Amino acid sequence: DGTTLEQIKTMLGHERFDTTLVYAQVPTDQLKERVNSVTTKPVPKWKKWLSLSPKKQDKVINLNFSKEFFTIGRNEEIANLEENADKGINTILKGKIGVGKSHLLNVFETERKVLRLDDTESIKKSLAGILLYLHNNDKKAALQLIWKDFEKPEIEKRIQRETTVQLCDLIISSTKPKEYILLIDDISRITPSGKKVLERMKEHFTIIAGARQIKANDSSFLWNFEVLEIKPLKRHFAMTFINQLSSGMEIENWELYRNHIFNQTNGNPRAIFELVERFKKEPFLTNEIVREVRHMGALREVDMTWVIILFLGVVMATRYMAGEMQTPALKFIGGIAMILLLMFRPLQRMLQRKFI
Repeated sequence: DGTTLEQIKTMLGHERFDTTLVYAQVPTDQLKERVNSVTTKPVPKWKKWLSLSPKKQDKVINLNFSKEFFTIGRNEEIANLEENADKGINTILKGKIGVGKSHLLNVFETERKVLRLDDTESIKKSLAGILLYLHNNDKKAALQLIWKDFEKPEIEKRIQRETTVQLCDLIISSTKPKEYILLIDDISRITPSGKKVLERMKEHFTIIAGARQIKANDSSFLWNFEVLEIKPLKRHFAMTFINQLSSGMEIENWELYRNHIFNQTNGNPRAIFELVERFKKEPFLTNEIVREVRHMGALREVDMTWVIILFLGVVMATRYMAGEMQTPALKFIGGIAMILLLMFRPLQRMLQRKFI
């Protein structure tokens, strides 16, 4: 019990893991019974009588190994985030999906009070939730001046009747400037009404938000925000992360396993976690299994825009060569390439400023 296949393979003198797996699949009780029948001596009667007496049980301590606050390779990012929070600097955590933006928002520490705006697409509902939270906690006295002696059901109805701007003004009037930090998980798909809310609140609150990308036409309301780029883990941090997640797993070739995960995920923490969880479903990881399992979520993206432009430009040049060579077919191909290039360039200019 608790013996790895590598140790069993060494003890039995096998050359292949396939042979060891045959022996390992025999039920443990049958193996013990056969070995004991050959090696075990008869137990004296006095030991049998002692075995009937109750034994002292050791106290079991259950340790909670939480995955949510498991952080590797983000000391610099956390330090910058905490410094900005203490100084009251509005901050955007910008990075691709899976790099750990939401995780950093959960683990960074601050002495200031925190409010969460969960949904920027349903901004009114989120503001109503913040108002009810303030009313139920330390701002009850301030809000009672506005709502007099209304009970909670009546207050909820009044909140639903208020406009988004009125809810925003109520929150601002019931709190002190820079008293709270407003955390927003993702503003990538913020609505026009959400932009107006952040415009009104960014001077009163310290706003810290995550974003996969920022649209160019959304950048105006983020002028006084500092952007912190969150990149995938560097190789040595990614390897440490893989080792921590893979503790207790039985793997034939650790180097192949770790390199395969890093190559598939490009250091993306979420992709690493998902790939390790997939590998944990296998009782023993042979080299063949490691090579077969792949993750497509974090592979590098290659911008082929300039390759296409260069190719069309070269083909277009054949139009002028065809005039000297007296080749109508080559001139026709060059003309088609010129038309495609003229159509492609305006599209490329439109798309390149879609996100910043």
